[in-house]
Amino acid sequence: MIVVLVVIAAVLAVLYFGGYLSSPAVKVTGTNWTINYNGATRDYFGPSPQSTCDRCPFNVLVGGQFTYTITLTSTAIILDHNINSVTIEGPFTLVSVSPTLPISVTPGGSATITLTIQAPSSGGSFVLAGAINTT
Repeated sequence: MIVVLVVIAAVLAVLYFGGYLSSPAVKVTGTNWTINYNGATRDYFGPSPQSTCDRCPFNVLVGGQFTYTITLTSTAIILDHNINSVTIEGPFTLVSVSPTLPISVTPGGSATITLTIQAPSSGGSFVLAGAINTT
């Protein structure tokens, strides 16, 4: 009997401290990234919008922070192109971007950007959307 109670207490502790009993979850069901091409050439980082999300759907705690990584590969042949800024649409909030923008991407090169994002303050299912501004 004591063993059963200890097991139940351990399971409840894991669920509570993992955030599953303390607050509802925010479910990220997909992504939608608009790539803004500012300049004479276009589509060097692919079509816009892009909806690739290898890990979707995933859950995060209400109001919690999580990281999301975007990798852009340049199909340019001659010119370097810049990733100037990233914005996030509500109800999510962009906390930080790493590395610091702007960054330059050489022809055929790639850039990986890690976003730290704050989840909304109420539970539900959402699409993570934003814009990537380039030149």
